[in-house]
Amino acid sequence: MTSDKKRQILVVDDEHDDEGRSPFCHNLFAASPEWAPVFAKDETETQQMLVACQSTLDLVLLDLSLNGESYEQGLELLSTIVQFLNKQIPVVVVTRDDTPSTYRKALDAGAAGYLLKASYELNNWRQEIEDILQWYDPAMILNDASVVPHYPPLLAVEEALAEKCQQYGINNFSAIVQGEPGVGKYHLKGFFKEIPEIFPEHDLHSQINILQKIHEAFPVTLFARKRLSELFRTNKILASLYELLQPHVLDIPPLREQKQFILPLMDHFLAQPSVCPVHKTNFFARAARDVFDQDAIRLLQEYEWDRNIRELREVMQSAIYDADLEGQIHILPHHLPHRIRKTIRFQKEPRLREYRAYQKLIEIQRALIHNGSNKQDIATSLGITLQALNQLVKQYHIEYPHLFNQQTETICKFFNHLPGFSKPIDVTVWYALESQEICHKLITQISPLLEAYPLRIRTNNTLGPGSIQDEVLSNYLKASDMTILLVCPNFLISKDYREHIFDFIIQYKHSGQAASQPQETTIIPVIAKPCLLRGTPIEGLTLLPRGEKGKEKSIVESENIDAVIAGIAEEIVAHFDHFKSHP
Repeated sequence: MTSDKKRQILVVDDEHDDEGRSPFCHNLFAASPEWAPVFAKDETETQQMLVACQSTLDLVLLDLSLNGESYEQGLELLSTIVQFLNKQIPVVVVTRDDTPSTYRKALDAGAAGYLLKASYELNNWRQEIEDILQWYDPAMILNDASVVPHYPPLLAVEEALAEKCQQYGINNFSAIVQGEPGVGKYHLKGFFKEIPEIFPEHDLHSQINILQKIHEAFPVTLFARKRLSELFRTNKILASLYELLQPHVLDIPPLREQKQFILPLMDHFLAQPSVCPVHKTNFFARAARDVFDQDAIRLLQEYEWDRNIRELREVMQSAIYDADLEGQIHILPHHLPHRIRKTIRFQKEPRLREYRAYQKLIEIQRALIHNGSNKQDIATSLGITLQALNQLVKQYHIEYPHLFNQQTETICKFFNHLPGFSKPIDVTVWYALESQEICHKLITQISPLLEAYPLRIRTNNTLGPGSIQDEVLSNYLKASDMTILLVCPNFLISKDYREHIFDFIIQYKHSGQAASQPQETTIIPVIAKPCLLRGTPIEGLTLLPRGEKGKEKSIVESENIDAVIAGIAEEIVAHFDHFKSHP
């Protein structure tokens, strides 16, 4: 990015060289001639520079720990800077603290970004700052009250209070707003001259005073952390007071009773810069279903939310931080706190195995990032052998290919596994014994791709004789994404062909799938040896090796059999990409 006017950036950092420059930013600014840095090394100099440069500043980089001070003091300075600049200029935190709680506090204090010194990488930091400069919009930085989302039960109480204010005037009516911590009660404080007191459930004397006020016709306004009915059931409220207050109760139900609103709340929070920084375009202002993995959403919907909407907001903020720290573009179950994630143990075993596989892949990816390209070091760090590491990743790629995507891009590149498949590609090769050698050569040609593609290759000779073989072979045929037929005279008179394949091909042709390369199944006939196809359902399908229609040569009739088989393998492989999932 270049422009006539340089971007002025204030760097607040106590580490500096003889010329007063911040060492951690030296290379950053050297590589960014369009940025003009100015420096401050403590709170006093920061205030002086803010006064002197406020009208020309474009961004502030703040080291959260100055002169050995605590992060809490750094957060206080952050809040001071944000308030001084009236949120018109982005302030980006630079820190070694990688805890989600500090991240949340920094965003809540108004930070527009959060850069970890431990993950310093010149181009990444530069791009992060450019994104912040591009996307930062003061109009989108909302005040604390607006953080309370559009929770319909809360809005219903708000409407009821608005009607009371219009009818009786502010604070000239009685209202008991009951709702657990975190449902947004304090968002309603504007309807009262003073913030209502919390109902004194453990103080009998205070309850008697409230009862007396009601008898004297004074309006009573209270916030209750629990429903009055629950207090009555547990003998924590006077029966006479309970009766008098009941007509004035406005209830905000807890989130666990209103789980249909979890996704709308998540959509709302994703559009809040204090929860999801505006420049995080992978997450910001997108629909929750596009950002959160479906299992993560399910876990959030099953959780009981003891601290209600406030807790949901904190969990999202923490998950966004963890996902962003890993370079992920989706939020997955392992990004959620353990108290939410622990419900995974109730899943059915296959789903649990998949979740554990993903956890292991994340562990391997982290080891890749920290150990570079030495496979042996990675295996050692994981406590397994190099052979076990290779087999494990290969097994996961076949069993759970959908886990190999942008989130695990490092693994895909390092282990040469192609991403983008939602399921394994099941390939079944059907042959007669006279074509066994050709079958072996064909599979040998395809085998090097077993690393790249999530392939499962079977043959109709995989199973030995037995009463269940017919049923299993039939299931193989129905479940296969690709069926390769090595056609020869003995194949056409075989029991497998007559009882399984013949009708299957007719249905395949009848559905019109033969002409359209279906995603459901693909049938590829390969002429292994000369045979008469006229009148068989195979006639009319595209045959390999390719040749003039009706005059195709079989493999054994070719001058170079190995070259022909290699060419057939190439054509078969060209079909594999058709099975990629397309969002």
